[in-house]
Amino acid sequence: MYYLRNYTKNIFEEAKSKRIRIFLLVSIFILPLIAFADFKPEKFFSTDDEILSDDTLVSSENAFQQKIERAFTLCQIARGYWQSGEPDKAIDLLDQAYSNILEIETFDNEDLMRQKEDMRFVISKRIYEIYASRKFNINGKHNEIPVIINKQVQHEIDLYTKGNLRSHFIASYKRSGKYRQMIVDLLKNEGLPEELSWLPLVESGFVVNALSGQRALGLWQFIPSTGYKFGLSRNEYIDERLDPKKSTQAAIEYFKELHSHFGDWSTSLAAYNCGENRVLRVIRNQKTKYLDNFWDLYEHLPQETARYVPKFLAILHIINNLGRYGLEEITIDSPLIYEPLIVTKKIKIEDVAEITGIDNEILAELNP
Repeated sequence: MYYLRNYTKNIFEEAKSKRIRIFLLVSIFILPLIAFADFKPEKFFSTDDEILSDDTLVSSENAFQQKIERAFTLCQIARGYWQSGEPDKAIDLLDQAYSNILEIETFDNEDLMRQKEDMRFVISKRIYEIYASRKFNINGKHNEIPVIINKQVQHEIDLYTKGNLRSHFIASYKRSGKYRQMIVDLLKNEGLPEELSWLPLVESGFVVNALSGQRALGLWQFIPSTGYKFGLSRNEYIDERLDPKKSTQAAIEYFKELHSHFGDWSTSLAAYNCGENRVLRVIRNQKTKYLDNFWDLYEHLPQETARYVPKFLAILHIINNLGRYGLEEITIDSPLIYEPLIVTKKIKIEDVAEITGIDNEILAELNP
């Protein structure tokens, strides 16, 4: 909003004639209010007459402002098309706006470079919003993650089924029985794909107290800051990243947030692994593309993240084809059965085991 306020102010200061000021007033303030009615952008704008054509642009910093103005106007018209239920027309105009921005010469002026990048990011974000709204519905209509088998995914399949990760897969798959049904139930309640219940096999091997070198902890491998963001407490007595149910609920909230940003599950999972800001930086650094799926970004992501999504897709493929890989005889562990009990003071696991007669190791597993 800071950019748009200052940009609007600058545009009005630059507008010399009353006609241009009226044009800007309509394009910046009136057009966004037109929604879900009989929206006909051509009634308000003629793309031949009102939007500055490339032929009229002059070389200099004035050309920069004119191209910014043209891109901004295209964005506003695209917004109207989107709100009136015509996303294809909106995408076409945003495509034009983005191409227009790429052509801008900034003359090594840091302020102009910043404005160009800000506008570029706004257009990209608008396109993501449109694609996310029309391609996916987070409330259950989109209920599966497509499994693509390419050379990257096949490499991971080979490692898990006949390479040095086969024993890890078998052990992790067995442990999944303890927690997966609980995870599936929570995912269903939120309308998210059940396939996400297999992500802990990649993250932690379904080891509830798994700790990474980056201090990520638990089934879902939350780092402390992300855990705090999604409501997981951490103090000298508890670390809720270790709580299977609470950490799953936190992971679900994170998935919903990421999916709303990126609109597809593969890119969202990449962001889950390395952070949404890192993925957004990769997207912003693309010179020719603005709407990237995961495979467009693959070579530009950190190596761990680049392998993360192929690993997950490999796991989904193997789970659905256990017999093909000689894994159908694996017996998974039984779900953990327990009732929660609230305690109001410190107590040792050993003392509870002695009083209740429950095995100490079982209590420790239930209270990581």
